[in-house]
Amino acid sequence: MLPHKQTIVTWPRVLGGFFLLVALSVTNNILFFEIPVVEEETLPYTSNRTVGSIRPVKVLSSTSHSSNASEEGWWTPLAKSVSTVWPEIDKDRPKCFPVNRSIWKDTPSSDGDGLPPRGFLYVKSYKASSSTCEGINIALAYHLAPSLEYKCEHYDRHKFADEKWHAQRKKVDSLLWTMVRHPKARDVSQVYHFRVSRGGMKPFISPNFWEALGRQKSVQVKYLGVRRDMPQEEIVVDQNGNSNNDILRWIQEAIMEEYDFIGVTERMSTSLAVMSLLWDIDPTVFIVLNAKQSRGGGGGYDAGGRKKKCTKLIPPPNPFPTSLTEYLNSSSYQQNHWDFVLYHAVNASLDLTIEKLGKDRVAKHADLISRMQQIAEEKCRPKAIFPCSSEGIFQEEISNCYIQDSGCGYECVDEVLRDYRREKIRL
Repeated sequence: MLPHKQTIVTWPRVLGGFFLLVALSVTNNILFFEIPVVEEETLPYTSNRTVGSIRPVKVLSSTSHSSNASEEGWWTPLAKSVSTVWPEIDKDRPKCFPVNRSIWKDTPSSDGDGLPPRGFLYVKSYKASSSTCEGINIALAYHLAPSLEYKCEHYDRHKFADEKWHAQRKKVDSLLWTMVRHPKARDVSQVYHFRVSRGGMKPFISPNFWEALGRQKSVQVKYLGVRRDMPQEEIVVDQNGNSNNDILRWIQEAIMEEYDFIGVTERMSTSLAVMSLLWDIDPTVFIVLNAKQSRGGGGGYDAGGRKKKCTKLIPPPNPFPTSLTEYLNSSSYQQNHWDFVLYHAVNASLDLTIEKLGKDRVAKHADLISRMQQIAEEKCRPKAIFPCSSEGIFQEEISNCYIQDSGCGYECVDEVLRDYRREKIRL
């Protein structure tokens, strides 16, 4: 069930978190979400702060193209052909279907009502800032509920997507969304998380490492699709982008036309800004603490899902070694890797939607999200109790998270948002 836990903070944890944040601030390594391979360009900082000693934050551009976002390959014409403008949701369309807070709806059939899934539906794609986005989806369910006794119906567990329950939704009663991450970054992160950190595999030494990377082809496409019937045969695409288009048609029909919004992990604040405008939701509602504590290349701990143990995370090397870079740039890896088509189609769709909404409107919302995110991180991370301690001790019974490592320190974050709305925090 969704815990509504009392915050328990000890002075050693507070002081430890404080000194960690000081160190991170000095090295300029306080990031918004998972460490991305590419970052958005920045706009000039123009506003003054009135909150303590918080440093000016770099404002992420809503329209910039990183080198990865604008890279070209066999996927370029195909991605453009399936890109779209994400729709604005009618203001009269219901977003929230209140349910009692004591009900944790892990799957649509949890309470046996037989109804299709409604409300906020987040497809938790692996290694694409998924735990952080799960916290965002739960925050939407809490903050948009009509009273404290209720939350909005929502689904955001891996099982929801594993079982393709998002295919059963009624579109007028739900908002389906997710994030995609650049295939190179996501694939390496997946192998390091599950095979290197959890499985003890030696990277670059064992042939199994390269085989595991090769098996990541099209993982995001297959997982996000509302159907399981993606064509399995390899389709050779020539340099002009010619193919028989079976898989391309499937991507368009089973993903691009089914979702209400798909954002880009490497453009997180911009994606959330666009989503808030499309859905007519206060942008500050999207603020949650980053779910991962790994910073500065030292690694953190993973609570291991339902295994109730902490695993030391081994982060991928930064920068990538030459052998890994050469493999990721090779035709053997990239050819028929349809996540490249999806990723660039979503990037193009984000840009098209920004053009429709207005660059200045999006930039203003992205600015607010970025600044409020930094304030929340600086004020609330010392008070957040994650399922794994900094020493790797499992402590879920005292954690103050929505669920597992999603939305930790939410009571403090809620207080920061209340202070902002009371104009106690001025940007």
